[in-house]
Amino acid sequence: MLCVILNKYLMNQFHRLLFILLSLTSVNLYSQNDTITEYENLINGELINKTINIKALSSFNLVKKLESQDKAFLGDLYIKYTKDTLFNSLIIIKDSIVIYEINYLNFWNTKGIDFDIPKNRIDYYGLVIRFVKNDFLVIGYLIDSGKNMADDITLEWNYEKKVFEIRITP
Repeated sequence: MLCVILNKYLMNQFHRLLFILLSLTSVNLYSQNDTITEYENLINGELINKTINIKALSSFNLVKKLESQDKAFLGDLYIKYTKDTLFNSLIIIKDSIVIYEINYLNFWNTKGIDFDIPKNRIDYYGLVIRFVKNDFLVIGYLIDSGKNMADDITLEWNYEKKVFEIRITP
């Protein structure tokens, strides 16, 4: 009889312990999935539409002053290099306001999310500038530890909308 009572007691304790462990695991999994990393923040850029100061610009390099076909100032192009020509952050600033931002594979203009690359972030390696003209630039997207190149991305000034955006080609 004592064995039966002890068995029931141990089984109850075992079930409680199992329940607690499963609860902790699900809470841990939930919090990991709920955390937004720097690669997954698709809601809004950290800098877009915000005033940026000189201290924040210290980690960026000025690449070019961009201008329209009629020579009107469009903005200053800055890049945060990770090594050599490789980068993962780009901003365009006009009147101390960030009007375009690229952070890893996320692209924002002053209207919100500009372009959404299908996210294969495991293969993502970085971005490189192919070339820059006055009102557009071409960006290369490196994958597989820099061994392969995905399609180039053209970021250009849209004269009708008066905003920088990714050119979508058929």
